[in-house]
Amino acid sequence: MKTKLQLFCICILLTFTGLYAGDHEIQWGTMDKAGGTTNSYMPLGWIGGNYYAVQIDGKDGLLMNINGKMDIAAQTELITGEKKFDADVAYLRNGEINLLMSEYESGEKTNYVRAVTFNLAGKPTKTKLKKIAAVKVEKNTEKSDFQYKFSGDSSKILIVHEHDMKGDDEAKITLTVVNTENYEELWKTSASFPYEDKNFTLLSAAVENDGDVAMLALIKGEEGSKLEKYSTSIFSFIGTSGKFDEKNIKMEGKFISSARVKFVNSKRVLITGFYNDLTGKGKSEGIEGAFMAVADPANLEDFDMHIKVMDASTKAAISPSGAFAKFFNADELNAYTIQEMNEEKDGSGYVIAEQRRIIQDEEQSSVSRTYYFNHLIIFRYNSVQEIDWISTIPKMQSTTISTPKLGIGPLSVWYFPGYLTRAAYKYNSFVSTAKDGDIYILYNDHKDNGDARSLKDVKMMVNKNKALATLVTVGGGGDWEKEALFRGKDLDVILETSSCLPIVGTSFTISAERGKNLQYGKLNL
Repeated sequence: MKTKLQLFCICILLTFTGLYAGDHEIQWGTMDKAGGTTNSYMPLGWIGGNYYAVQIDGKDGLLMNINGKMDIAAQTELITGEKKFDADVAYLRNGEINLLMSEYESGEKTNYVRAVTFNLAGKPTKTKLKKIAAVKVEKNTEKSDFQYKFSGDSSKILIVHEHDMKGDDEAKITLTVVNTENYEELWKTSASFPYEDKNFTLLSAAVENDGDVAMLALIKGEEGSKLEKYSTSIFSFIGTSGKFDEKNIKMEGKFISSARVKFVNSKRVLITGFYNDLTGKGKSEGIEGAFMAVADPANLEDFDMHIKVMDASTKAAISPSGAFAKFFNADELNAYTIQEMNEEKDGSGYVIAEQRRIIQDEEQSSVSRTYYFNHLIIFRYNSVQEIDWISTIPKMQSTTISTPKLGIGPLSVWYFPGYLTRAAYKYNSFVSTAKDGDIYILYNDHKDNGDARSLKDVKMMVNKNKALATLVTVGGGGDWEKEALFRGKDLDVILETSSCLPIVGTSFTISAERGKNLQYGKLNL
């Protein structure tokens, strides 16, 4: 009996600590009753051999300390001084945990961002709910989320707030640049742009280590048969005056559907995105190719661009066809958000974009949002920013969240707090890293997708019990292979994608659930 029991225990141990993923092994820590399906997590990173993350359950915040064996070593409540714990951003800097929180003060009609810091034991340090940004607004509809952008060395934060103007009024955006060393404001401006608000869409923003800012925006116009009036502009804010220069990014006969900007070496900006050919059908044809450009923010005329056409088979893999196509419109075909721009020391790198969209529905007493995280487009560029290849990985994921309305009828208001929005991302999207020329992408696939290579073949992952944690390896020419890691239903474990952390060139730190239990693991590459 003793021998049988020992064998049984050994089998269980092997099952939970030695789960193999093809050529990759996951080192699992011990399960702990520290989780919950309604909890969300914000990864912080590794320091001193331990991994740290923030857990939020909608009311309280806990600092999670995970040791090198991937066991949960400690949980410490983070006391911010607020009645309810929430955070927009959590990050590590100089050995301290930094949280940024936003809130709307209705009496002042002002949106605030506050900062609070803790040591690695979860004890408050010198920064305690310090106001680091304040934006005066005119109406409740401007209680929108802030956008936060970090400089390359994390010494600066750019806080972006888009104002909800009347359709014919000029577009207006408030930019605040803050030093992370002391959370003092470096400069701030509420910039108005010479375009009607209804025709102005912010695509991307970035901040340099010294506080300079670059922005990209899509300028819409009247839709003619060839969409001539659509354009994309880059705006450069040099110094602390708040004044900007503008350059229209022209691609003859083409329409830029999405783009992103990032500061790179020598204080230059790298711009990447996708374009469509301006045909008689306009945007409805979907993405035709990708581009890379490098510009001098101090002299926007110093501008160098390279483009690459997407081949027919790659485009077909992510384009709807037949009866399915009628469910997609032009905006959805073009709704690719560039999630990652990862540059290497020699100036080369890779880009990953994801097709994202949100559908909002209002009922009498509540508002719901369905978040879609669909297909991936990946491309690699060389040290002179020429695109070597473009590849796609078809996938489909969605989650719906709801929030109650406060008030009656047209006077009612609603708010999606940060923890609830994070719940929409919990099992969705992806994380990536690169090693030895290969790109590794980790995400939840539908268990029945197998080696599906096109949109018509993939099923949507909407239920975590049908999720399959998947690792995709993209090779040097854009060819890729899928590798099954673990199943939600079979093992009662699910990859919490938004809570996972890639370690450049080495591994993924994985956050997973087993029912109401929490478990961490490491996937070495």
